[in-house]
This record gives sequence, C-alpha cells and structure tokens, in this order.
Amino acid sequence: MVSFQLKYKIFGNKRSVVIDEALPLVALLILFVVLVGWTKVSEALERGNIIEDIQKQNDLVYAHEETVSYLKRLDDNGNNKIDFLSKNYNEKNYDAIRSDLESYFRPKFSHLEMWRIELYDSSGNDILKPPLRISDKSLTDPQLKSVILAASMSVPVMSTDSTHLIFKIYFGRLPK
Repeated sequence: MVSFQLKYKIFGNKRSVVIDEALPLVALLILFVVLVGWTKVSEALERGNIIEDIQKQNDLVYAHEETVSYLKRLDDNGNNKIDFLSKNYNEKNYDAIRSDLESYFRPKFSHLEMWRIELYDSSGNDILKPPLRISDKSLTDPQLKSVILAASMSVPVMSTDSTHLIFKIYFGRLPK
C-alpha cells in the first residue's frame, strides 16, 4: 500500500504535470531548431554552388578574351601572333611557340589554381609536348575537382602541313 501511495504522490505532484505538458513543446522547439539549422546549411551550400558557377563562367570569358588578345598582339614589325605561329610552325620551331605562349599566359593565369594550354595542328598532332601548364603546382587531372575546357580556338596558318592550329585552354580546381 505504501508503494501505491508513493506512486500516487509522485504522479499527483503539480511539478510533474507541468513537465508532462512541456515535453511536447520542448520537442517542437528542438525540431524547429534542427529545421532552421538544416535550412541555413542548405542555403549556404546553394549559395556556394552559385558563386562557383559564376566564377567558372568568369574564367571561361577570361580565357577567351586573353586568347584573342594574345592573337591580336603585334610585334615590332607589325606582324601579329598568327603570323608568328605560322612562321614557327612551318620551321618546326615548337620551342619558340611554347616559350612565347608561356611568357604571355603565365602572368595572366598565375593567380589561378591550374591552367593547361594544348596546341594541335589540323591533323591532330600535338605541338606542345607536354602541354603547357600554367601553375606552380604539378597536378594531374584526377587530383583536381574539375577540369573544364575554357577556350577552344582555331587559328589559320599558311603551311603545307596544316591549314590551322587549334588552341585548347583548360582550367581545373582543387577539391575543397
């Protein structure tokens, strides 16, 4: 009988009634906090993806503009880079082409994680072996988060071997 009276006293206590009524409210508050936290995290991730997409588009425009700017440059004799490329391609002086590309593009792309420039003739022969990498880090494509073709441009050359050279500029990002 004593245990029944003790049980009745515990459950009959007014404090116990308040706690019993407050439990659903506490559970609701915890659920609300979790929901708000999840919403904030998903918004931050979405915002990060949007910023990354905008940066990719900016890089694509930048690569195209710099490639066009390079090809329009004139030397002291009034010859543009297309003439320079054509002359050195005919003479098979690929080191001069590589050196000129590196001296122009390295300062332009040095602030970026990884850029790679490839140059092919119309037959698909690789002119720059290995491809020119504009990066302080020696990274392979699988180590990067993404490798994207940023610009591809065909440049006419006056040669018996090829009708044009194809520039391909790629950029990659490190995983975060």
